[in-house]
Amino acid sequence: MSSLEFNRGQPILKVEDAKSVLVLKRGKGKGFSGVENDLFVDPKTSMLFGDARQSLLDLGLQVKEA
Repeated sequence: MSSLEFNRGQPILKVEDAKSVLVLKRGKGKGFSGVENDLFVDPKTSMLFGDARQSLLDLGLQVKEA
């Protein structure tokens, strides 16, 4: 079975099946709904705070230079 499904055109990622998860987020806040996301405190989750686009560009440069 694929780890990617679609719900009304939106992809649903089955992150519970992943070995590791990288979340890009602007800040540590709970977000619009005010509900904490269990994924954010999962031991296999790494958080990268900041603008997602710029964070990925910076990360790509660091990998290239390594």
